[in-house]
Amino acid sequence: FSSFLGFSSFPGFSSFPGFPIFPVSSTFSSPTKDMYSVAYGDKINELVTGTDDIASSWDAFFEESKGMWEPLLNELNEHFGY
Repeated sequence: FSSFLGFSSFPGFSSFPGFPIFPVSSTFSSPTKDMYSVAYGDKINELVTGTDDIASSWDAFFEESKGMWEPLLNELNEHFGY
């Protein structure tokens, strides 16, 4: 099922198309990780049951959430050497 949705695994994190989904590896900790919270599940449910254009709605959600996920992604990239 997860591959049907486009999830793919990478060392330290997984991603939904165009959007990082955590939890990350238990070997990584930071205040940014502790504060990370993006309601992507709620948005997916909204897209599945709604009538809005899925691609544009997801892109907008992705951009709106960038302030939450991008700092953590940068920390993870630095920590894991990407």
